[in-house]
Amino acid sequence: MNDQLWNELNEMIGNSKFEIRQIVGDQAEGHKVVKELGLNESTTLAAVISCFSGLTIGKLIRILGQGNSESQSICEINNVVNGIPNTIRGTLIVATDIFGGMYAMNVEAFDAPAGQIFYFAPDTLDWEPLDMKYSQFLYWALNGDTDKFYDTMKWNGWEQYADMTKFDQGILIYPFLWSKEVKIETASKNIVPFVELINVNMEYRRKFFE
Repeated sequence: MNDQLWNELNEMIGNSKFEIRQIVGDQAEGHKVVKELGLNESTTLAAVISCFSGLTIGKLIRILGQGNSESQSICEINNVVNGIPNTIRGTLIVATDIFGGMYAMNVEAFDAPAGQIFYFAPDTLDWEPLDMKYSQFLYWALNGDTDKFYDTMKWNGWEQYADMTKFDQGILIYPFLWSKEVKIETASKNIVPFVELINVNMEYRRKFFE
């Protein structure tokens, strides 16, 4: 990773308006992950993976990196085999949120240019185009109006749950966020492994959309 890219990344994180938790990684390990995914080392995504095991932004968004004992790696959450992501075919999941949302880079799943970021919305079970590439998405996550973006998923006291939610966990809300019956203030909330949220949401998505 060149110095200019590192300086730009460091400045972007340092200037964020949100509380940032940095899980520092090992550059040698990060290089292995970048190589496994076949990424261009001069990209912002490669820089994030090289430097960080993960980043938590504003208690809400988790940027995936090389991973360690406390944070699931980008390869693990994508179930990468021989460099191919398998969790959501045709995409590379690059970030998650505590509500079960996923940010994924398009490879060939969507009718859009490769590299575009899509958001899996747990309140609709649909993939929404953000019209951003990874570097733009990262800037938005660090400085954008994410409070408005997540407004309908929050409840009074959500921060307490967020503080208890680990990097590889999420909050299972029931009735589900996508259901007509959900009332966010009174719905039950349980912290579960994030993979459980993926499985539940994908099961219902298949039922409703396929």
